[in-house]
Amino acid sequence: MVKIIKGYQRRYTFVQDERLQRLWTSLSGDQIQKASFWERYTKHVKRRNDAVHQGMHRDAPVTLAAANQSITVAGEFIAHLRNVLSTNGLASYT
Repeated sequence: MVKIIKGYQRRYTFVQDERLQRLWTSLSGDQIQKASFWERYTKHVKRRNDAVHQGMHRDAPVTLAAANQSITVAGEFIAHLRNVLSTNGLASYT
């Protein structure tokens, strides 16, 4: 499972690829897109992509509050993945 997921992670994110979401769900039993943080995580991914790809040319800079929200939800996302991997006996990959 980890090798399959790692193959996807270089080009896709859970937010962008519904196939990856279905793969994750079928392999782990976890419907990550139904997690309590999912909507905030999708906003973070958009904010991150806009900042990285538009940079200084953005209409509005990323605020400190928005950056802190991104940090918080990224932590929740990572904790969720670690919990699912651990539950599935893959704690050594966390």
